[in-house]
Amino acid sequence: MFIGFYWIAIGQPNPDYCCYYWADIAYQTTDWLMERLQVYSHFHIASMRFRLFQPVLYTVFRSPLAMYSVQVVLGIGYLYMVLGEAYKLLKDRQLALLFAAGFVGLYAGAAFILDVSGFGDAFAFTFMMGAIYFRNPLLIGLCVFLASWVDERAVFNVTLILAYHLLAPYKTERPISLTTLTDLRLNKQVIAALVGCSTYLAIRLYFIYRFNLSSPTGGESVFFAVFGAIKTAGFRLWSGYEGFWLLILAMLFLLWQRQKYLLLLIVGGLTGVTTFTVLMQGDYIRTIAYGFPILFIALALVSREISQRDLFWMLTAIIITTLLYPSPY
Repeated sequence: MFIGFYWIAIGQPNPDYCCYYWADIAYQTTDWLMERLQVYSHFHIASMRFRLFQPVLYTVFRSPLAMYSVQVVLGIGYLYMVLGEAYKLLKDRQLALLFAAGFVGLYAGAAFILDVSGFGDAFAFTFMMGAIYFRNPLLIGLCVFLASWVDERAVFNVTLILAYHLLAPYKTERPISLTTLTDLRLNKQVIAALVGCSTYLAIRLYFIYRFNLSSPTGGESVFFAVFGAIKTAGFRLWSGYEGFWLLILAMLFLLWQRQKYLLLLIVGGLTGVTTFTVLMQGDYIRTIAYGFPILFIALALVSREISQRDLFWMLTAIIITTLLYPSPY
């Protein structure tokens, strides 16, 4: 963290690399929709037109160092919510602390310190975690809405937040089971998340039609990118969740073993779709990190199917694995 403060204080990153870095955030406050910028990839510029949270924040603080300070402060609150939600699910301080200790070994858990380049992921993760942690519909909708303006990856993974509140594991300590889709009940939290996401999409569509901001569709195809990424698929998949894959795989296995096939289809499908995105992106660690809500779904489901002793050893193994394989970021 102190290295991050020092690195930002002595000078901004190379401004030749467009759109994610501090110099480009400052530039976007003078050209909000990136209409005059003709460098780097036009695909990238098209994405930045709708990543407005950091430019808006920059108009308030006017300093990368100040924004990084805000990022770190919010990160402390973020970890508090991670620990708090884990405790709500586990009802055990030791197990909750083990989960949180392993979580900070992931990029999703340490981005508020590691991101000194202005990606903004820490802000998105904090808002997404807020949408999981809070029960107040207004706060949930606001968190989803704000996360969407940081990076569109948050929008894609709102499905996991919706699934979490549909299952509502924080309302019961009994094993969760679904017989039919009618067992899934809309609640205030789910509706709030949908409203937050829908509001973002409505405003985005307004910008597209009002300012004629068409998204480019040329260049490499999705399948070309996927086939190229398959060569490093193992590293890509592992880097996102690292030892927490043990928790995810345990969830899928236990659901299959308990013959909870509908629940397996839902969470397995969401995990698969989210995970597939790492084969479509160059910054795969950041991409898969946005799927971190699946870890809370997995924790909720697994903790109700195995003993606390078994969960203790599983979380211990996750921490050891995470420490042995530090995040590339």
